[in-house]
Amino acid sequence: WPDEDVSEASLTTCVRGLRISLDDRGRRGGYLETVHGRGYRFHAAARSTPGDVGARPLRIAVAPFTCEGEGDRYLAAGLAGEVAEGLHRWRAEGLEAIARVSAERGLERHRDRFAFAEKLGLDFLAAGRIARDAREVRVGVELTRVADRQVVWSKSFVGPESGSGYLAAEIAEALAKRMLAPAAVGHHAHVIPPLSTDSRAHHALLRGHFLNQYRTESGLRRSIECFERAVGWDPRCAAAYAALGEAYLNLGWRGYAPPAEIAPLARQALARALAIDPRSALAHAARAFL
Repeated sequence: WPDEDVSEASLTTCVRGLRISLDDRGRRGGYLETVHGRGYRFHAAARSTPGDVGARPLRIAVAPFTCEGEGDRYLAAGLAGEVAEGLHRWRAEGLEAIARVSAERGLERHRDRFAFAEKLGLDFLAAGRIARDAREVRVGVELTRVADRQVVWSKSFVGPESGSGYLAAEIAEALAKRMLAPAAVGHHAHVIPPLSTDSRAHHALLRGHFLNQYRTESGLRRSIECFERAVGWDPRCAAAYAALGEAYLNLGWRGYAPPAEIAPLARQALARALAIDPRSALAHAARAFL
């Protein structure tokens, strides 16, 4: 990864977490095989479905949105992340969105974001700018073709401040319609739920994610407060419980709190997340480190 320090210890930790999630202990016949002195290799039968062979997906990254006020940075980052997550709904139709964290770290560290996009093999780059007042959130979005750096589409989106969670779904669907055949997008129209239907919980969740990314003790503790407020406002929000469990784990992992004290709290939050949404990727990934 460009500009990332990845040690062998980091790799070992990640592989261990992956094996726990897959219930794979490294025996031959599992998914991952340890090759002593070399590393690891995938060891399982691979198959493709008819029609997939030779079809190259369109690749897109969503750059972190910009904003007018410092206090809206959490909303700009959060909405961009939700748009990227929403675009994953069209993977089967040939659209591939790179992970939110990869896009944020890579694009922010490179002055020429298009050169970086070319290195990643991206076809499109989406960017946006938000502005809001007490009643409305406005998002201007541009879609740029990486090959010639030309803006091929732009649109403004406006929604009530209380319904900002639905804007990300609307933006993701509009981007997919521009890049894919209308029939493919129509099959998935209006199926991207917001992280929470409660606007207070939604904003608390986005603010918590924004604070959590810095991994400082203050940031982690403040993010936990945000996630706790989110589940208080929306007790059925699996995303908030999953984020709360991950934040607890990070607090203990980085030595800011005794692991024995943090582990039960993380386990309880992650169990609640999976009880609400058994497919929560964040909850499954975080639970692997317990």
